Amino acid sequence: MITIKDIHRLDPKNHKPDDTEARRLTPVIKSERNLLDLQFTPTALNHFTLSALISNCSRKKVGFTLIQNIYQFACDSRQANVVTHNSYITAAGNCGQFDEAQRAYGAASRFQQADVVTHASYITAAGNCGQFDAAQRAYSAACENFQANVVTHASYITAAGNCGQFAEAQRAYS
Repeated sequence: MITIKDIHRLDPKNHKPDDTEARRLTPVIKSERNLLDLQFTPTALNHFTLSALISNCSRKKVGFTLIQNIYQFACDSRQANVVTHNSYITAAGNCGQFDEAQRAYGAASRFQQADVVTHASYITAAGNCGQFDAAQRAYSAACENFQANVVTHASYITAAGNCGQFAEAQRAYS
């Protein structure tokens, strides 16, 4: 058995997830109050559980290094999918780690895994971190690629407001 703190010690190249155990573990991760004491077998780590771990660790403020290790394991073991990238972008933005949000956004885009939520998550992260130029570029890319919806627009308006760009928020709202 391992704990979340042990994830960085696993060998991602030999990782073979067991979806049955992962399905059992995912709801536990989402509701667990003390994540750091949660014990599971390494095979329980698949794209569902890893994304849930990133999201829940972010909400519980367990420290960004741990979140970074989980994301890196997901990437290295080829378990990262669009939800994993989106969860990490959000976590990085919430923790003020915009360079990490950029890295995940780039990975999602490079592997053609970016979707509407990816763009919205990145725009929000940029706004939270005071990087309005990056939010503008992502918003433009989402609109040009027909990957913008009401959530993307709302994220952009919020990012503009967070960055003191009220005129741009008004323009996007209109």
